[in-house]
Amino acid sequence: MVDHLTGELIACHECDHIYRVEPLPPGAKATCSHCGGLLYRNIPNSLERSLALYISALILFILANSYPFLSLEFSGRVVVNNLLEGGLALYRMGMGELGLLVFFTSILFPLAVIAGMIYLLSGALFMERLPPAAGLIYRIIHAVDSWSLVSVFMLAVLIAIVKLQDLANVITGTSLYALIGLLIIYSAARASFDPRALWSFSTARAPVNPSNLGVVLTCHACGLLHDGEQGAAECRRCNASLHRRKVGWRRHLGGVRVVVDPAFRQRGLASRLIDELIDIATREGLERLYAEIPAENGAALDVFRKQGFLEVARFERNVIDPAGTYHDLVVLNLDLA
Repeated sequence: MVDHLTGELIACHECDHIYRVEPLPPGAKATCSHCGGLLYRNIPNSLERSLALYISALILFILANSYPFLSLEFSGRVVVNNLLEGGLALYRMGMGELGLLVFFTSILFPLAVIAGMIYLLSGALFMERLPPAAGLIYRIIHAVDSWSLVSVFMLAVLIAIVKLQDLANVITGTSLYALIGLLIIYSAARASFDPRALWSFSTARAPVNPSNLGVVLTCHACGLLHDGEQGAAECRRCNASLHRRKVGWRRHLGGVRVVVDPAFRQRGLASRLIDELIDIATREGLERLYAEIPAENGAALDVFRKQGFLEVARFERNVIDPAGTYHDLVVLNLDLA
């Protein structure tokens, strides 16, 4: 199903190194030779297996929320609880924010992932094309999947059972066993899913020039590469925001050079421009800014120092002006991280 993707360019999710897709034997995986990150896998019948597992997970999810979860017997009195009781109890105790967090991470987000994956997989398998709004659904799944903390909730339940044994008789309900099954099936479904198999139904491809990889943009949701020279801001496959690739040993650095027309100097424009560049660099995830200034340009050095730049090196007779005179070069750094 994904054979026609052979030869396409992909980027490592960890270090953004570029590779060309090569065919793999069933069950094999390709890893990055630079950082060891997983590039892609060849999972036989990935979509069919994933759909079956996600449907099973949905059935178990319904059972887990339909039957009693835990019952506590104390002095002849039996208190029955279900999954929703945890968040509601925290809300009634005045911890509404924590109750909402428990509800979202243990019920709403897992349900959204399961229902969304069933929608995408069933559409791809039965209609042989991506269903409507597939990009939006996939972005939602990609955003909330890491917050689907069924395993953490299950661990908290086991700890509570152990601690309550000395205080009351704990009676496990059908919901608890359904939750255990949900945790196993949900993990298996995630492990069986190959995103390449799903996106093979998309007509969007990565027309990237292999000789100009420095301007390639990456979609962090679906992994599609884009030509940065085309000026696109959103992925044409899933409509997620595009990001610059992290390339080279200096990818965490940003060079700063500010030039102000002589007629507009002494008005604070240079400081404002540097402030704006610092904000942009911070948003882009850079760790350090540097500036290289001739030692004789005292005014520029003072402006950068007032903005927090520190002198880290001075190279004697390193630059030449138009008249052919050598000057010392001062290097200043500003740490952003």
